[in-house]
Amino acid sequence: MSSGTQKNIFERRGKIFTFIIFVIIIILLDVICAITFNYIKGEPFSKFLYEEKRRRWIEDLTATEKSYRIPSEIYHHDLKIRASVSLKTTMWDNRQYNLFTDSLGFKSNSVKETSLVSDKYRILFIGDSFTEGVGMNFEDSFVGIVSDKLLLENIEVLNAGVATYSPMIYWRKTKHLIEELGLKFNELIVFIDMSDIYDEAYCYTSGEDETVIYLNEKVCLGQNEADLKQRGLQQADPQHGMKYFLKNNTIISYFFLNKLHDVLLQKEEHPVYDYENMPKYMIAGKRGMWSLDDKLYEEFGRRGLEKSRLYMEKLAELARKHNIKMTIAVYPWPAQIFHNDFDSRQVLFWKKFAAEENIGFINYFPCFLKLNKDRPLKTLDEYFLERDMHWNENGNRLIAETFLSYYSNKTNESFNYCHQGY
Repeated sequence: MSSGTQKNIFERRGKIFTFIIFVIIIILLDVICAITFNYIKGEPFSKFLYEEKRRRWIEDLTATEKSYRIPSEIYHHDLKIRASVSLKTTMWDNRQYNLFTDSLGFKSNSVKETSLVSDKYRILFIGDSFTEGVGMNFEDSFVGIVSDKLLLENIEVLNAGVATYSPMIYWRKTKHLIEELGLKFNELIVFIDMSDIYDEAYCYTSGEDETVIYLNEKVCLGQNEADLKQRGLQQADPQHGMKYFLKNNTIISYFFLNKLHDVLLQKEEHPVYDYENMPKYMIAGKRGMWSLDDKLYEEFGRRGLEKSRLYMEKLAELARKHNIKMTIAVYPWPAQIFHNDFDSRQVLFWKKFAAEENIGFINYFPCFLKLNKDRPLKTLDEYFLERDMHWNENGNRLIAETFLSYYSNKTNESFNYCHQGY
């Protein structure tokens, strides 16, 4: 065969090159459409799709939560009195559980009447979502476990904890319960969360009439320009760069690859999470990283701690005034466990505060940090909900058993060991 009749590579591989050219044209059109969409909407298609999904999910969740979460004119929010709800999903995890509240709006094992005065010795717990026991039936939460155990000793346990509470609300709600409602109890246990410091710095302020006022949501969530820019920074590795480009500059390609990802992994993206950029464990997070990150500590940690101290001092004074024994407890988030934050700013600050105020102090940090010293992810697997900072049933059980060990000790000294003997 002469060289003049020899087919070149384009002729021999015509179908392949045609397909490649077709794909390139589709991608170019996809990018052009994505850029146009971004220009019109002011955001990438991926964010629009994600936000729409998240918005619908939050609307459904909000409708459910409004059936038992109510506003308070005094301390901002509370649980509805005598609520009975079966929840199919929570804010952070798809879990089925039942929620009941008593006649005071305290989470309970059933809808029941709780008297303001009782002949039994009473312990009142207060805290945020950890103390409320989000995602847990009452009997599986640490307050529920403690309640069942101490009831055998004729001790009544009440749970005043509600999600997103912080020291300002701990003080104002407790003051309302004691001095305005007439609730009588003997001991007060305050579980101070890592996120309380952020919430005190950004979320709540006090009115002239001592009511709790919620600040602007964007301020509370930290949605300023610097945060948004920082959140949008991509990592330097090429693989992440390609994902970032496809996610923010395509429509068809992103949608197709996203669906393929869900099918191959047999899961659907939860609207709260961006699985592409979030690991299995919620190790980081601004609200919980202030104890480890000097910049975050200076940004809001120092201010949040001092504001928290102010209202915890008010709470301690309130307890002394009414002859109520008070104990505070601190516990780590996954970030503190993963980074072995043993002598945490959270621990040192509140340990010193407890000593100065002569109140009880329970340090749960050793309980979790010493479980698997060299394998922190194993601890997160066994004691925390996936992609969450909250405890699972095992974590709640550990908290309860450690508290019961502390309680049987009957002392106001700092408690720094766990149920397992650490």
